[in-house]
Amino acid sequence: MQKSGWESEMLLYRLLSAFIGLPIAIALAWVGGLPFAIAICVLAILAACELIMAFDKAGIDVVKEVALPCLVAGIIGTFMFANEQHILLYLWSAIIFLSVFGSMSFHIAFHDERKQLGSHSANISATVFTVVYVGMFAFMVMLRESECGRELMLLSMLTAWGMDAVAYFVGRWRGGRKICERVSPGKTVLGSVSGLITAVLLAPSLAFLFQSMQASGTLMLSTAKVFPIGLIIGTLGQVGDMCKSVIKRDVGIKDFGNIIPGHGGVLDRFDSLLISTPLVYFYALIAL
Repeated sequence: MQKSGWESEMLLYRLLSAFIGLPIAIALAWVGGLPFAIAICVLAILAACELIMAFDKAGIDVVKEVALPCLVAGIIGTFMFANEQHILLYLWSAIIFLSVFGSMSFHIAFHDERKQLGSHSANISATVFTVVYVGMFAFMVMLRESECGRELMLLSMLTAWGMDAVAYFVGRWRGGRKICERVSPGKTVLGSVSGLITAVLLAPSLAFLFQSMQASGTLMLSTAKVFPIGLIIGTLGQVGDMCKSVIKRDVGIKDFGNIIPGHGGVLDRFDSLLISTPLVYFYALIAL
């Protein structure tokens, strides 16, 4: 009974967070521009801090003095040159190089002052991983600033979160065979399949809705062209969720944080978008 009561309370928090947070996310994606870029930058900083604290629990010392400035510079630079792919390639190549060189130099210069006693190579690798993994938030800025970016960003967000919700509730209420119980005990085959079907159906449905609203630029978002986006989010989104679970199991935590009641941390909520948005962006760049 106590467990049931706790689960009911967490479900209430989950619904309330969605009720409050979803309109804010939709509004920011609709407005785009600088407000959206600032919001993404804040989310990236929070996500990086969550990952840094998670690694710290495992005795791995991320060089935050390198990781955080690299991420902020990357997000700001991405917004400034969102439609200049060649500049973005140079920008992120430089940022990844700086994350490697900076973390190595930091450990050489201050190795005696670091709190953790773990392997320097593990610390450096974790620093670079933090920059690359959390740095994928930049693709949300790139997608929003692209042609039809408003509709594509809204479609991606709503499809990913709709998929997550259906997979969560179906897996929770119907149960069934687990996908990988050691990694994520709550994820079931039935929930995963339900989430995939939801994404595949929801993406073209949203595109049709945007067309019916006659929003600017939506003539390019035909249901046939948007169908692969649903497939991308339905598959890679769940892969991203599972990758996040692997990291959490490795460092021995249940959630990355509690900043979003009922959902956990920023990484717990944006995991599916973080992995799927890059491919959605490249697909839109080529096919739309």
